[in-house]
Amino acid sequence: MPSFKTLLAALALLAPLASAQIQGHCDPIVQQQSNPIAKQYLKQSTGTLNGTIGIIPIPMAQARNLIPAKYQILTKQIQQWLPNLGAGNYPAMVQIEQFHDIYHKGKSAGSGADFNRAQVMFPFVDRLGDGYSAFTYSSAVIVSDAAGSALSGLKKLGYKSATGGYFASCNAYEYENATSNLALPPNRRGIDQAAWTESNTNLGSPNIAYRYVPVANFPYTINYFYNVTNQPTFSDGDNCNSLVRLYNTAVSSGAYPPVRLQGNATALAGYFNQGTSIWTNIYGLKIDVAYHTPGNVKCQSLKGFNVISAP
Repeated sequence: MPSFKTLLAALALLAPLASAQIQGHCDPIVQQQSNPIAKQYLKQSTGTLNGTIGIIPIPMAQARNLIPAKYQILTKQIQQWLPNLGAGNYPAMVQIEQFHDIYHKGKSAGSGADFNRAQVMFPFVDRLGDGYSAFTYSSAVIVSDAAGSALSGLKKLGYKSATGGYFASCNAYEYENATSNLALPPNRRGIDQAAWTESNTNLGSPNIAYRYVPVANFPYTINYFYNVTNQPTFSDGDNCNSLVRLYNTAVSSGAYPPVRLQGNATALAGYFNQGTSIWTNIYGLKIDVAYHTPGNVKCQSLKGFNVISAP
């Protein structure tokens, strides 16, 4: 358990994000790449998805209270992927990402269709009751105003969806620009992210926020992220969503490889069935991927998802 002094330090790091978000600042260094599969998957929606995925270890008992009781947790799969996590822990995820260069059935949705999304997610859930197929559950999501049809689709899945503001408002994240960082190339600088619901924008504290720095020592494999981010997702509705992330295109390699991160995060009351949650020294991945999705489908049609490896 982090000390009170450590928690205060974490809050102090995240507090400046509030005023910066209200100012609507955009970091010109952050690069959004073009959709490399725009003319593929012509019966689906495609685009790029840029941002961070943070892994937050929480007690298994807490996860059990957050995931509907009618669904079992696939603990053996968790132990297979994360043998050092401990049998009493569960790997919750917090994601803040931007959808960019979106195409629907081969036609561009236009630059105004880009939107941000933030949510807390719970992977390795036995949605179908077969003891094998891994799904990811989430009950709430924050999206930016431009989400449009995506917001409608999320509501149909049963999400408690809210529009809100982001830091940075027009990018997936913001590079720290402290004097000590200016001599570093962008991918070696720390990054900030935060999301506010629309009703909370002027209250100061973001609903979800991160501050990360790149690290060399990292406890998770890229294959682990590939697995959990490609699990079909569901909420409290009857259908599910399969958003397939491709880790082997030009937007995720060469000059744009995944960046391993360590840092602090906070979430307001409600996301983890407790008061404001603060985590220090958690790990995450910053990555830009191409994706394709057919939209919402019957959950049974996604049966069989289990252990896969990144290409």
